[in-house]
Amino acid sequence: MCNMRSAVKPSKWENVAKESNKSITLEKIMELSRRMEDGQTHPNACRSMNLWPSAVSTIMKNADKIEQSMQHATTVSAIPVRNGRSKLLGKTEKLLSLWADDLNEKTFC
Repeated sequence: MCNMRSAVKPSKWENVAKESNKSITLEKIMELSRRMEDGQTHPNACRSMNLWPSAVSTIMKNADKIEQSMQHATTVSAIPVRNGRSKLLGKTEKLLSLWADDLNEKTFC
């Protein structure tokens, strides 16, 4: 009997080390958004910004949410956005930002 498993060739991606997630800065996201609004095509934007097509698609799909978070961003919360952040961390950061803004208003008024 022939064992079919031993006859299967290994995938070309088996020995390739998995890349870790890259952080994408807020400035890079804003630049990508501006380029796409100016009419740059998806593949050209991927190449010029050195980003994976899936990352560009995700950013453009969540453009409204990103713009809303930019309106409430402070210098602390403008640290690079990382993929895979938990929702709890995002909520905590937003509440901390609101608390800091409230303290600043009370201090200066």
